[in-house]
Amino acid sequence: MLRSLYSSISGLRAHQAMMDVTANNIANVNTQGFKAGRAVFADALSQTVRGGGIPTDGSGSTNPMQIGLGSRVASVSTSFSQGALQLTGRVNDLAIQGNGFFVVERSGTQLLTRDGAFNWDSSGQLVTTGGARVLGWTADPATGAINSSTAPGYIAVPTGVLPPAATSAIVLGGNVSAGTAVGDFVSTSGTVHDSLGTAFGLTMKLTKTGVGTWSASISAKDPNGVVKNLTPSPAPTLAFDASGNLTTTPANITLTGVTLGTGAAQTISISLGNAQHGFTQFDQISSMDMPVKDGSAGAELSLVNFGTDGSVTAQYTNGDSKLIAKVAVANVTNPEGMLKAADNLFATTLTSGDPTFGEAGSGEYGTIAPGALEGSNVDLAAEFTNLVLAQRGFQANTRVITTSDEMLSDLVNVKR
Repeated sequence: MLRSLYSSISGLRAHQAMMDVTANNIANVNTQGFKAGRAVFADALSQTVRGGGIPTDGSGSTNPMQIGLGSRVASVSTSFSQGALQLTGRVNDLAIQGNGFFVVERSGTQLLTRDGAFNWDSSGQLVTTGGARVLGWTADPATGAINSSTAPGYIAVPTGVLPPAATSAIVLGGNVSAGTAVGDFVSTSGTVHDSLGTAFGLTMKLTKTGVGTWSASISAKDPNGVVKNLTPSPAPTLAFDASGNLTTTPANITLTGVTLGTGAAQTISISLGNAQHGFTQFDQISSMDMPVKDGSAGAELSLVNFGTDGSVTAQYTNGDSKLIAKVAVANVTNPEGMLKAADNLFATTLTSGDPTFGEAGSGEYGTIAPGALEGSNVDLAAEFTNLVLAQRGFQANTRVITTSDEMLSDLVNVKR
């Protein structure tokens, strides 16, 4: 009789735990990146009343007889199925589509998360809403290359002014009309910068001197309108063959030791066309331009964008953009072996295995959706069904306790 009481008590405890897990899932139905839990039951110990018997000449075998001693919660497992993506339009919101976790550091401990609601703190570091620092790889300042084979570190956006870059290379492209009369000219203008970032208007003027030959002159105008002649001596001559192709060798004009303003002397190489932008003399309208040139003015940071590969690109007020970092993505062998560490974070364990790091969209790692967040993967229909099951299971076990109590009461009253 007492067995049924204790079995029902274990059933009450198990269904209460199921209720707790279900309630927590429903409470986090709108928590971004939340992964639902599931209570898994198992039977508890069983008391063997009689062992099994082997067959003999006079009788067959007998099966063992056992009476169970209740149920228990064998595990509370976490489902890592994909949650629905919710577009937010917020630049710093990121969601992972597919496998992987964002890597963060809180109080010196590396943790993983699917919650990509990030912010920039006062020091320019990318952090979670709870203040944990998001980890990734910083681009090489000189080459812009990302080395994802190294351990990920903090991601920080430069808050200072982007230094100016003096113009050093220009590509002159387009067409000069073969029908231009001798003595007439074709010109084009573009903006160049000195070492201080001051903008100058550079004018390239080609005057036709004969059949297929042109003389070049170059000048720069400062912000005050003062024009300075930069034409090398002797003036460069450009030649085209009968097919309109440039035959001048080398196919560039070099301005050496040019001082545009108060900045340092600079060398500017003007390429006469390249593989992408041809420079020709055909009998059609002149369309000479400068499609490619480097150099820029100093600028301040205006916006930071994220790419689907986790790239972090800074955009500046002068129109330039610069790759500054990449957000790291991690995977573990057994995600269900991780421990929840609050704030939508997970801690790796010996059961989960150590994390491996990589770039989003490569190999086993999912891609990143900028401007979106991953919603909870809680299925409300399933959770409400679990509520009914937990309630009915709890009620049934209370009925067993009530019935066992009545049977004990009848036994006590036998003497009467």
